[in-house]
Amino acid sequence: MASKELKFVRKNLNPIISHCHDDWNTLHTLTIIRNYDPQLLVHCINTEKYVRQILEHLGKTDEELCTAALLHDIGKIYLSNSILFKPGKLDSVERTAVNMHSYYGYTYLKNKGFSERICEYVLYHHGKKNEWKDLVPAQSVELEYNTDILRAADIYDAMTSDRPYRKATSRNIAFSVLEKENIEENFISSLTCETA
Repeated sequence: MASKELKFVRKNLNPIISHCHDDWNTLHTLTIIRNYDPQLLVHCINTEKYVRQILEHLGKTDEELCTAALLHDIGKIYLSNSILFKPGKLDSVERTAVNMHSYYGYTYLKNKGFSERICEYVLYHHGKKNEWKDLVPAQSVELEYNTDILRAADIYDAMTSDRPYRKATSRNIAFSVLEKENIEENFISSLTCETA
């Protein structure tokens, strides 16, 4: 792990560990993510940070949503490195494989005994509720609302961070994409007051 990433993880992982110090499953899963790809761990930490920021802005708390944010991309461990780290555009077969990561994550977390709500948040974190409804029919207004918080945080961090296939975009471009994705304005406004 690069020195900059290591400093980031040390700084940002300590508060997370204090939230889940007695939750071996979460800590173990974070270790698996880190061992698979340290940059993916950084993205998961950032996503959790942005979820907490949105929740705080809304005057809410939801530890299951925060845990789901930390673990939302665990399903990527089942993807080939040649797909996950491909520097160019994905073809349709590769895109289909990547789109499966939320289902793989749902299955992984369910098998490890995580709550149904955490598993559902991970399954629906890309907002494709119709795609999985036959496999996991439980949906509610609260589930949709909260997964949109997770989706906003995930998209925002993915766009404003360097990726293997592109450089980071500006915050304004990320906000524009969030609007096009029909993310609620109050979620977006909570990200405008980013606390680096």
